[in-house]
Amino acid sequence: MLSGPVGSGKTAFIDYMANKMSKTVCKVQISDETDSKTLVGGYGCTNIPGEFEWRSGLLTTAMRLGHWLVLEDVLSGQANLLGMLRPLLEAESLGLKPKIFNINQFNEEIIAHEDFRIIVTQSLLETEDGYREIRIGGTFSPYSSNCLNKCQTILMDKLFNTSIDAIVKANYPSLTQLLPKLIGDQGIMKCFSTDLQSKNHNRINSPRDLFKFCQRLINMNRSEDEEATCYFLDALDCFIHHIPDKEYKNKLIVHLGSIFNLNPTNVSNFC
Repeated sequence: MLSGPVGSGKTAFIDYMANKMSKTVCKVQISDETDSKTLVGGYGCTNIPGEFEWRSGLLTTAMRLGHWLVLEDVLSGQANLLGMLRPLLEAESLGLKPKIFNINQFNEEIIAHEDFRIIVTQSLLETEDGYREIRIGGTFSPYSSNCLNKCQTILMDKLFNTSIDAIVKANYPSLTQLLPKLIGDQGIMKCFSTDLQSKNHNRINSPRDLFKFCQRLINMNRSEDEEATCYFLDALDCFIHHIPDKEYKNKLIVHLGSIFNLNPTNVSNFC
């Protein structure tokens, strides 16, 4: 299990290791709508009216083929999901080959390929007292969650400004001049993330949003006169659009406009 704040590089680390080891990764973003059938499989209609066929899910497919199955934000799922995964996690912790009964017409037992791995991620929110779990939806009981203790856990700390600075310079060198506006003391990341966290928002701005913003900027066709406005509009979409509190959202829009030195009157049109 990889556990850490949003944007700390959990998924990027998995992708890097899979690439180094020539492994195929299957990813599932877990939500309260994800149940065991999503992973195991189910019956679906064929082209023949009234005929159904069994379609394997990502879990059973990964087990057969020896892929890595990544379950993102596993604690956001339904209780029966982790209950179904429990025997697989316990088997791996004991050095046994995980196996599962495929719920099809043959009641087939699937024994995992030796290269099969389950990797789960857990998002954390930084507080004054350390980190706490983020659960958006989900109905896991404490009993169900205990099975995650069977996992080998890697805690990934947040990315500090020195790391973000190095990543931006290495991957987006043309944006180096923007770094003070992005990660400076009055920049987007510090002001917006701190404020959202103080208001107990589960969805705070993270380095993931920052890198998404950078990617948009380097793909943007713009004239020099339009540059600041384009930066502002993309930042609006990447960092502010998800905030539900309208009054607080407008306050951040005004601050964002000041970061890019835009005319306050023009900025107010977006409030």
